[in-house]
Amino acid sequence: MNRKVVQYNFLGIENEPYSLDHAIVLSSDNNNLKLLPFTNDFKPESDTTICLGKISNFLNVDNDTFVESNCSVLLDKIIEVPKNKVRPIYKQDLDGSIIKDKNGDLVPVEINSQQYEYLAAKSNLFYA
Repeated sequence: MNRKVVQYNFLGIENEPYSLDHAIVLSSDNNNLKLLPFTNDFKPESDTTICLGKISNFLNVDNDTFVESNCSVLLDKIIEVPKNKVRPIYKQDLDGSIIKDKNGDLVPVEINSQQYEYLAAKSNLFYA
């Protein structure tokens, strides 16, 4: 599940004012996932925030239009949660339609390997 984008209910964690939000799976074991929350709001780069750029086929609605937005990850918000508490997010085209593979299965959104390697390096520096 590493690199996948999921949805998780962050309400009540460290007094966060939001609830359902998106995160990237950094690692997993049999029961838990280590999640890295991200936002589509612009955040300047810092020791705890980095811009990943756009995540392919991860769309937001902006003025009734589906768009790919730049995503900023929040390194100081990494959390470990039970696998059964997250929901996968599936790829969409720019019309908002869900993308399926040649077998008709939904295709999960994930960050590319370059983005993942960058995140892994930055999160290791942050937690070293």
